[in-house]
Amino acid sequence: MANPMQLSSDAKDFLNENTKAVRARIRENQDIVQEFGQNYERAYQQLNTYQAEAYRDEAYFLGYQWSLEELAYLNNQRRSSFTYNMIRRMVTLVDGIQRQNQLGSRVTAIEDAAEETADILTDAVQYVMQFGDGYEKKNQAFKDALITGISFISPYIDYREDPISGDIKFKLDQWNSAMWAPFYYEPDLSDCSFFSRRKYLSRTEVLSLLPDQEDLINQLSYGTRDDKFTYLPFARQWGLEKLMSYTEYWRKVWKIKDVLVDMETGEVTEWKGNKDRLKYLQQLAPQLAVMKKPVRSVELGIIVEGELLYYGQDPYGLDDYPFVPCYGGEFRPSFDLFTWKLQGLVRFIRDPQTELNKRRSKMIDILDGQLNSGWIAKANSVTNVSSLYKSGQGQVITVKQDASLDDIRRLDAPTIPDGQFALMDAFEKDIPNILGINPEMLGMPENEKIETAAILAKMRQAAGLVSLRGLFDSLAVTQKILSKKVLKLIQKNYTPEKIRLITKKEPTAEFY
Repeated sequence: MANPMQLSSDAKDFLNENTKAVRARIRENQDIVQEFGQNYERAYQQLNTYQAEAYRDEAYFLGYQWSLEELAYLNNQRRSSFTYNMIRRMVTLVDGIQRQNQLGSRVTAIEDAAEETADILTDAVQYVMQFGDGYEKKNQAFKDALITGISFISPYIDYREDPISGDIKFKLDQWNSAMWAPFYYEPDLSDCSFFSRRKYLSRTEVLSLLPDQEDLINQLSYGTRDDKFTYLPFARQWGLEKLMSYTEYWRKVWKIKDVLVDMETGEVTEWKGNKDRLKYLQQLAPQLAVMKKPVRSVELGIIVEGELLYYGQDPYGLDDYPFVPCYGGEFRPSFDLFTWKLQGLVRFIRDPQTELNKRRSKMIDILDGQLNSGWIAKANSVTNVSSLYKSGQGQVITVKQDASLDDIRRLDAPTIPDGQFALMDAFEKDIPNILGINPEMLGMPENEKIETAAILAKMRQAAGLVSLRGLFDSLAVTQKILSKKVLKLIQKNYTPEKIRLITKKEPTAEFY
């Protein structure tokens, strides 16, 4: 969108012409803002129930596990509301297992002749994933998905340090900053008709992203509320800072393009040159036939404070969404109720966690009540009424001379029923059992025979990991899709000189 190179006179002329072309496209596509609004509203009607549950899932992970009604009731009754957050332990355990055994990205050659190229590509992808924080963003996305069910990783190109090739970096989008076409099935979003995300940025940040629209951006005001992305923190705490809504609206399009078909080998290649070069190529190679083929691509519209400031083709050259979904629980696209079809691990154990908090709080109320269970006393039978409200050791209550000891009697505190301990223990065990986590995975042997349980504990730990295998396989699919997009960005944007600096190897002819 913005040329990062130093501006010579030719470059200025080019940018001026490019700016005019961009603004012409904006004028022609003002209906994109309306289209985005319509698609957002249709998607929100389906996804709002999921977002409400995801908000509650995140609150439970952070320890906010009592409703306002429950807290108000307990406060009126002068009772305690304690939280024993077992959910966080379960999530961090699964996240820790993944981090301890995470996979690396590798390019594998299909043919023996491509081994050298595959090694160079592997080195380049590994460099980007390590120094562009790709692996760390993947780990963060997985943990977020364990809590709320889904998050999104997207590679992008940053030209601030390298104005020629740029540096591939990664952005993480949580459930509340994105809105997408809800009825998709494929994990790579290939059947998703649109995807949008929002950020709240300062005016200077927006100008750095869209420098060719400086005059328009400076005319925009702050604080245009459109009731979209309402679960974002800034949208819920409006007006604390002067920030502008920066919305990316990506939509899938299909275009008919020319493809070359080698009638002798059957090889098919998309033609990206002009018509004259195509005719010349056919004269040199008569076996090449030209056919029409529908090709999937994406277009991007950038909307700032409700105004369309950019519209055009995918600026990264992927011809695809840069977003890769990461799942952390269950995603059942065949189910119709979004409250249940998309959920993380937290959703499975919210109910036993709630009951555990309630039972333990009740038991503490009983224990506290035993310290000062109360008295039954006749009027004017004690010299100091306030002494009846004291608790602790060495308490003294003085009765009047004409009072009888039968005029004052202590109330016996109720004992904790044995069933309460058994029920609380059951809830505590339910939480890991629901997730398929056994005591050995938590570092706690099932019995005290430590000298005989070592090999058994190891086998049980491995058996417990089987129940989590689906989560890790889903993450492996996410990483595979992400690595393919990174590989394409490298081939589209990195110069041979940059590849030599990264890999210390000379790019082969097959590299690009």
